[in-house]
Amino acid sequence: MKNKTITKNKLLLAFLVFPLALLAKIVQFSFLSKKYFYDSEHILAVMNGSRFTDKSYSFTANFFSAINVFGLSNIYQWSIALSSIATIVLFVYLLKTKRVFTKKEYIFIYATIFLLNIYVFNLSKEIIQILIFAICALVINSGRIKDIKIKIALISGIFVFESIYFRVYYLILATLVPIIYFFIKNDKKIKPIKVILIVLSVFLLETFIASVVLPDGYSQIIAARSSVNDMRIELGDKDANTMIMEVFGRNGNFLTFSANYVLDFFRLIFPIELFVKGVKYSVFAIYQILLTSIVLASLKINKANTNEKIALSIIIGFMMISAIFEPDFGSYIRHQCCVVPILACVYCSNSKEVRNVKKDKRRINGK
Repeated sequence: MKNKTITKNKLLLAFLVFPLALLAKIVQFSFLSKKYFYDSEHILAVMNGSRFTDKSYSFTANFFSAINVFGLSNIYQWSIALSSIATIVLFVYLLKTKRVFTKKEYIFIYATIFLLNIYVFNLSKEIIQILIFAICALVINSGRIKDIKIKIALISGIFVFESIYFRVYYLILATLVPIIYFFIKNDKKIKPIKVILIVLSVFLLETFIASVVLPDGYSQIIAARSSVNDMRIELGDKDANTMIMEVFGRNGNFLTFSANYVLDFFRLIFPIELFVKGVKYSVFAIYQILLTSIVLASLKINKANTNEKIALSIIIGFMMISAIFEPDFGSYIRHQCCVVPILACVYCSNSKEVRNVKKDKRRINGK
């Protein structure tokens, strides 16, 4: 009887992803401003022959043109089609996962699915990115690949491939993943702040070396955010309400860049400054803080399995490159949604299920 009740509850909670996806699409097309559809319109224009493009838009347009077997012709058709397919996949995943979620955890999952339908399940570059992370998740969870070094090498190889054909800055993530994993793997009692400070220090050392060996590339890195935001300010972009402005001034030298970078990293993962910008921004701040707490809590668990540690290495690495390139908090939330397949490797892992079972047994035995 108890098992049947759990099954019914799980089915009901999983089924709610469908009305949630519908609500997200209503909100998206009824209330969001035109700026939210810029990428979709641009990709569609490139698909229809526009030459005003770059590497990432061209790759995305070619991808969607290749899979357009149903002759979809506008952003609304693409959005509904992609959302429908993705929602079915999420529904099946929630039913199949062995992890038994609490109601509070389902609230976080629903918030994530809502954001995915707003930001990702559209004619967008984010579809490409979430698929790349999904491939990485398959590598992480592969039972056929026993050697951890091979898994990490494959994942880094995937990001190198992405840097060549899609987003060049993912080459940095390809180098960060094995470095972060090395420090997580070799620390039996992982202290989150220790891991974060170590990997931030290592990254800053890499950046300093790049300033000597590759000065042009280094200059592009330290000016990545300011070059975008300066243009937005010059054009009078009133929608850029959550721009990330450098606290210590423009990154004119390595010391200034280092100070800004470390602060920006913590500003992204704990965006408390959004609370003063209004209710709608506070919701995003709460969501981000919850996500950060999941990552930090997972780092604290010294029984985390190897797959979890690989996934955590990718997530932390993603946060680190975001602290360089993201021009505003809204863009960060949108891009971070794509990391969901990797987050699932941590949030829905078998080791967590085992730990939950042990806790339940202790409660039953009165210990």
